[in-house]
Amino acid sequence: EESIKKETLELEMETFKNQVNPDFLFQCLEIIISELHRDKTRADELVNNLALVYRNTLENKDADLIPVMDEVNSLIPVLKLFKAKYNDGLECGLNIESNNTKCIVPGTLQILFQSAIFQNIISESLVLKFNVEIKGDRLLVTHSLNKKLMHNTLLEERITRLKNAYSYFSNNGIDFDEKLGQAYISVPLLEYDEE
Repeated sequence: EESIKKETLELEMETFKNQVNPDFLFQCLEIIISELHRDKTRADELVNNLALVYRNTLENKDADLIPVMDEVNSLIPVLKLFKAKYNDGLECGLNIESNNTKCIVPGTLQILFQSAIFQNIISESLVLKFNVEIKGDRLLVTHSLNKKLMHNTLLEERITRLKNAYSYFSNNGIDFDEKLGQAYISVPLLEYDEE
């Protein structure tokens, strides 16, 4: 029974790592197309950022865990894409020391950022403040909440798979909490153990 459970989790991990979020891709392409009408040079930069996002995804598709700094660096092109769309409506802070040797599941920050983007109303008056920092042995992701009424089922499924991935690697899974107009997501930092 334990072996079957492990095989099921491993299969879910493979599916999770190889899944592309079509809503995310569509939004990125919309951002690039709209920028093409304003500034072709900036649109070229955004195309390069989108290429970096998918290059990182392909490079990490076979990895179970990656260094936390690699994950943070893979989020930067995503932030640049959405900053082009929301301008002053999006503020991001990445406070991670580059010498951190802990690991996380690939795609963690991108999924949490997509969740923040897709579940919130964002404008210059309703700014989405998205921050990432390390607190002890956990990665803390916080963002402001201005929730939309609609739910993104595909994204909710990806969050569930992300939770399952962390349950596979750790006894301490991801914790989600909301209070005073803020979302708090606490992610365990993992040790890479070569077997």
